[in-house]
Amino acid sequence: MGNAIKQAKELKNGKMSVKLDTEILKVIVHAIECAQVFDKEELENYFYFLLEEAKERLQACIAIGGGKVALRKSELFAMISYEVMKYLDDPTKVLLWDLVTPAKRLS
Repeated sequence: MGNAIKQAKELKNGKMSVKLDTEILKVIVHAIECAQVFDKEELENYFYFLLEEAKERLQACIAIGGGKVALRKSELFAMISYEVMKYLDDPTKVLLWDLVTPAKRLS
């Protein structure tokens, strides 16, 4: 799982491209599903459906064996929101934060 996640890149169309392996995708989809089931009453309707759209894109990527997936910025940040992250273990949380944390520049 060493190369499971590469840093997100912004595409010309404004979406964010992330490269995720199948196992990480499955874990994220499961966390999204947990949020949708266990926190359904607390989630705003728009956020519930934003998570649903992100989940559908991730599931499509799983169907082809993982790799790059293009997410709208809102989908990406919904995916790493507290509502989803609380269902992930700490190492996976760190990997996902690394996904959206800009690389440090060396001077």
